[in-house]
Amino acid sequence: MMGSETKRTREHWRVLWLGILASLLAAMVAVGEVRGVAPEEKTGPIGQLIPLEATMNAETLSRVSRVAFDLRERAEKEGRQAILILQIQEGVSRYGDVRDIAKFLSSDIPQVRTIAWIPRDLRGMNGIVALACHEIVMGPTAGFGDIGRGNEVDPDAKAFAIGLVRQRRNPLLSEAMVTGMVDREQEVMWVRIRSGEGDKATFETRVVNGDEFKNLSDEKVIIEDRRTLKAASSDGLFLGATCRELNVLTSNVFDTDRQMLTHYRLSLETLKGQFTAGDDVRVSLIRIYGVIDTMYEEYLHRQIERQISSGTNMLIFEVDSPGGMLEPCVRLAEIFASCSDRKVRTVVYVPRKAISGGAIVSFGCDEIYMHSDALIGDAQPIEVRPGEAFNRVSEKIV
Repeated sequence: MMGSETKRTREHWRVLWLGILASLLAAMVAVGEVRGVAPEEKTGPIGQLIPLEATMNAETLSRVSRVAFDLRERAEKEGRQAILILQIQEGVSRYGDVRDIAKFLSSDIPQVRTIAWIPRDLRGMNGIVALACHEIVMGPTAGFGDIGRGNEVDPDAKAFAIGLVRQRRNPLLSEAMVTGMVDREQEVMWVRIRSGEGDKATFETRVVNGDEFKNLSDEKVIIEDRRTLKAASSDGLFLGATCRELNVLTSNVFDTDRQMLTHYRLSLETLKGQFTAGDDVRVSLIRIYGVIDTMYEEYLHRQIERQISSGTNMLIFEVDSPGGMLEPCVRLAEIFASCSDRKVRTVVYVPRKAISGGAIVSFGCDEIYMHSDALIGDAQPIEVRPGEAFNRVSEKIV
C-alpha cells in the first residue's frame, strides 16, 4: 500500500510540474524571455528571422510589415542596427502577392537591413522576394533561379525583377544574372578581364550574358578566365557554393540557421521569431519512454504530426530513455529540429535520464529542461554481440 501511495504521489507531482512548465514557457513566450538562451547584445544589431510560407499572400505581407516596423522602432529607440531575415522556400505564389512584398521591402523600410536566407533550392515566383533584399545568403548546396519554373515568365514580372536589380540594393546581383533567372534562353557567364601588362595589370570580374560576352570578344578585351553559370535554353539554378567562390549573388553560405545567426551577431532567440507577444500558445505533451527503435520512431512521428495538425505550436517531450538504435534516434532529432520551420517550438524535459540515443533525440529540440538529479549524455555508439556485454563501437565503424 505504501509503495502504491508513493507512486501516486510522485505521478501527481510529475504531472503538476509539467503543467507549471507549460504555463511558464507560454508566459515567457508572451514577454519575449527564454531561459538558457543568451540575450542579444545590447550594443549589437537587433534582428528577427521569419520563415515565409510556400504560398505567399496578403497575410504574409501583413506579418512581414508588422515585424519590420517593430524592428525599426526598437532599433531607433536603442540606437542599434535592425536586421530582418526572411527564410524563403520553394512554392507556388501569385505574382501580385510576391510583387507587393518585394515593393514593401525595396521602398518602405530603408532603415531595416533585409536578408534573404535560401537554405534549399528556390525556384518560382517566390524568388522575386529575395531579389528585393539587401543581401542573399544560401546553403552551400542550394540553388536559386528558374523564376518561371521552366515556362516563360510574364513580361511584367520579368521587367519588375530586372527593375529590382537596377536599384542596386544588392551589389552582388547583376542584370545579366537576373535576366538568366527570368529568361531560360539566356546564357550567363562569369568572366575575369585583364587590363594592362606586367606590374601595371589590373583585373575585373563581371557577370555577362551571351551578347555581352560576344561584344567583349569583338572589342579584343583580354579575358583571363571564363565560367558558364547557366547554359542557354536551360532552366539553370545558380549554386550557393559556386556563387560565393566567384563573389556573385550570395554574400555568404551557411550550413545551418544558427551558423547564419552567429555570423550576424544575433541571438538564438531570433530563431523563434514565429512567437510574438499576443500569440495563442497551444501546448501538447508527448512522452518518450524506454528504448527507441524504428517502430517507436514511426509512432512518435505520427504523434507529432497529429498534434501539429490539431493546432499545437509548442511541443513538450518528456524523455526518459536509455537510448536505442542510432538511425531512428538521429531521424527523430532531425524531425524535432525541423519543427521550427513549421512555427512550432520544441522543449525537452528530462525527469531521470536521457542517455545515448535519448540524448541525441533531446538535442534536436530548441530547449532542454532537467530535474536536478537527471542525467543526459553518453551518446557514444555501442554494439552488442551474442553472449557478451556491450562494447564501444570502434572509431573505424563510427
